[in-house]
Amino acid sequence: MRWHWERRSEPAQGYRAHPLDVLLQMASCVPEPWLVAAIDSALSPAQRSPLLAASELSRLRSLLPEHHRGAVDRADARSEAPGESLLRVGLQDARIPVEPQVWLTQRYRADLLVDGWLPVEVDGASTHATPEGFEHDRERDATLAWFLSHPLRFSQRLVVDDLPFVVGAVRRVWLGGPPRR
Repeated sequence: MRWHWERRSEPAQGYRAHPLDVLLQMASCVPEPWLVAAIDSALSPAQRSPLLAASELSRLRSLLPEHHRGAVDRADARSEAPGESLLRVGLQDARIPVEPQVWLTQRYRADLLVDGWLPVEVDGASTHATPEGFEHDRERDATLAWFLSHPLRFSQRLVVDDLPFVVGAVRRVWLGGPPRR
């Protein structure tokens, strides 16, 4: 058991902790990739207004222990789900060039784009398990295959539970180079 609210940088508002304090406390008990994913989520405007303003990043960085400050530098508000963030960090750690949320056509973007040509999707059950989500994914896959490359598609669970396997699979396809046209 760990008591988490050792110190606060912001006064508590009722039973709610400030996102800055939540991230500071997380830093004491999660690996860096998870801290990056949490910072990404706090910054992301994807589903709501951001929980943490970009202007608060320098303050967060200064309050974190020195060995965790790199997590702030690696944060990217474009990530829309923890699995995307975890895979992005894993690919970066493996020195595989990757960019999040890249528009590939006027209608479709990839969760991650490796080396400018390999789209990678991380699917969470809540978004992709609906009939509409399933159909949208198939249409996107066909469009991307026509213009670029077949996307690699992984479940968020697989990314969380077996990141080395996922990074290895991406590396193997990436090292094979882009498809010949």
